[in-house]
Amino acid sequence: RSFHDELVKASGNPYWLKLYLNIRDRMQLLFFKMGHMPEQAQVLSIQHATILEAMLKNQISEAEKHLKAHILYVRDVHKGLNPLGIGITAKLAV
Repeated sequence: RSFHDELVKASGNPYWLKLYLNIRDRMQLLFFKMGHMPEQAQVLSIQHATILEAMLKNQISEAEKHLKAHILYVRDVHKGLNPLGIGITAKLAV
């Protein structure tokens, strides 16, 4: 959660902050459920590191690309689509 909190704060974007605060608790529940699936948690950790690395290198378009892929991945896992074919067998409910 702290990764997302700091990322949103660092953006300086008040619209994104408001949107994030509105969905943060639902995200936390989903992340808690995904945390019980080590393969999924590992994927999320790698995605976070990739986003952060691009941001630290000031590679904005790369960071945006990885952020979009991360959001779509989490959405697909939530829908039970299992985008990488690992660690999840049922739809997660939020």
